[in-house]
This record gives sequence, structure tokens and C-alpha cells, in this order.
Amino acid sequence: MSSCCAPIHNCVGSDRHLELLKDALEPLQLQIVGILRRQDNITIPDRGI
Repeated sequence: MSSCCAPIHNCVGSDRHLELLKDALEPLQLQIVGILRRQDNITIPDRGI
């Protein structure tokens, strides 16, 4: 049996933000599968939990 772990990041704000994420995952030998850029015109209301 094998396992797989590869993150998809959402709300990535800039190329620098993406580089920070890549640098943080490098010691774990994880590759980023995908990113979703932050779009200020798309929001989900806070539920206040």
C-alpha cells in the first residue's frame, strides 16, 4: 500500500507568497499540485464560529 500527499493551496496572494509556500514544503519533499489565486471580488462571509 502506498500513500500520496500533495497540497493544493488556495488564496495565494502573490508570486512571493507562492515561493514562501514552496520553501516551507521543500524539507517535507512535497510538491504543490495546484494553486488558486486570491480574488478579492470572490468572498465567503465569515460565519463567526
